[in-house]
Amino acid sequence: MLPAVAMTVGLVCGYKAVAQEVRVYPYIVVPNDLAWSQQEVDSVALAMHDIQAWFQVRTCGTTFRLPEPFQVQIFQCQHDRAYYDGDWWGLLLPEMEAAGVPVWEEGHILALWVKGVSGAGIGLGSHWCNDHCGVAMASVEGWPAFNPGTYCDACPGNSNPSGSVWPCVPRGTMAHELGHAFGLPHADDDSYGGANNGLTAHSVMQQHWHFPYWYATGNAAPWGLLATEVQRLWFNTALTRDIRLLQAYPDAPLVNLPVLGELPVADFQAVVEGDSIRLLSMATGEWHYWIFGDQGVSTEVDPLIARPAGDLEVQLLVANEYAMMARSTQVVGPDMGIPEHLAARARIFPNPASGMLHVEWPGRSIGSWVLHGADGVRHAVPAMGQGDRLTLDVSGLAGGVYVIELAGPRGREMGRVVVAR
Repeated sequence: MLPAVAMTVGLVCGYKAVAQEVRVYPYIVVPNDLAWSQQEVDSVALAMHDIQAWFQVRTCGTTFRLPEPFQVQIFQCQHDRAYYDGDWWGLLLPEMEAAGVPVWEEGHILALWVKGVSGAGIGLGSHWCNDHCGVAMASVEGWPAFNPGTYCDACPGNSNPSGSVWPCVPRGTMAHELGHAFGLPHADDDSYGGANNGLTAHSVMQQHWHFPYWYATGNAAPWGLLATEVQRLWFNTALTRDIRLLQAYPDAPLVNLPVLGELPVADFQAVVEGDSIRLLSMATGEWHYWIFGDQGVSTEVDPLIARPAGDLEVQLLVANEYAMMARSTQVVGPDMGIPEHLAARARIFPNPASGMLHVEWPGRSIGSWVLHGADGVRHAVPAMGQGDRLTLDVSGLAGGVYVIELAGPRGREMGRVVVAR
């Protein structure tokens, strides 16, 4: 068993890591005189996904794995809260290890949300196993809703309920302590050789009370991770660039401090490839991180995406070897690649459709129509219409992309239809 040391600086050892997928495992720790609630479990679950997304956008695509299937585990303590208070690290961790919890075991970083801490709460973290194992601790009472107002002074129930303002920053505290579990020291640590001097207030590793970034003002803005910290996280093999998630913080301001080199150029071009869209990077940065509105992310250089049903905001975040970052944003529309004279002026709704599809061609009479798939095969579906209006029943069609062609005395028009299943 590793001697438990209650401090936030990382522990270093000569342990040779075995190649193993590392995951962050969340627990709620409950003394035997307290009870947990489903609301607390739900809040911790959301916080862990929030922090995972936050690290990803802050590092241009690198973050930690969570367990699959995801769950928040409950650890029921043997003693009451008073027993642990004052030395949670030294008393709790050996107890968990004795109970079979993989404390300090290769591949396991534990995110412990502790109930029952008095005073201003708790924030502790440490790493081991060449950063392939570690422990991070934060207080459940960091959420005002979960503070009974008796033993914990930090966040009584009438505090700001957002969990984003000091001292009630449970997500910020856990992000900070996980940073230690990933091998990051405090931002003012001597190992940075003075590179961060005067800039430490911009880092979660020095001040964790601006999470995610909305409340950082004055000398603390922009706030997140320093470039020196991003560089260290890039080379931590416990983290990965393969996580697909919905990015909660697409508008996070870029920090780019300290200035370690020139900024990269972020630019890209969207081109039609079949019925899909290829995003071609024209950036100068090595690391790419794409955010597709609320539809996901990618760390590929030139990702291929489905043609969107409506306007889709695409963001490219790039970083160079100095961890300097830049971003570019474009809107990719559903009619991209369709000649302007064929672009849909008709109104087609709902689109995507699963049942009835309505078409309105203002000022024009629909004389005939044809519906065909992306492969050119025509599809006959029940329809009724008059004048400039048409209704189709597409409930019998397979999901996918179709094209409707309208014809009338005043010309022809083509529109794209998505059938959802």
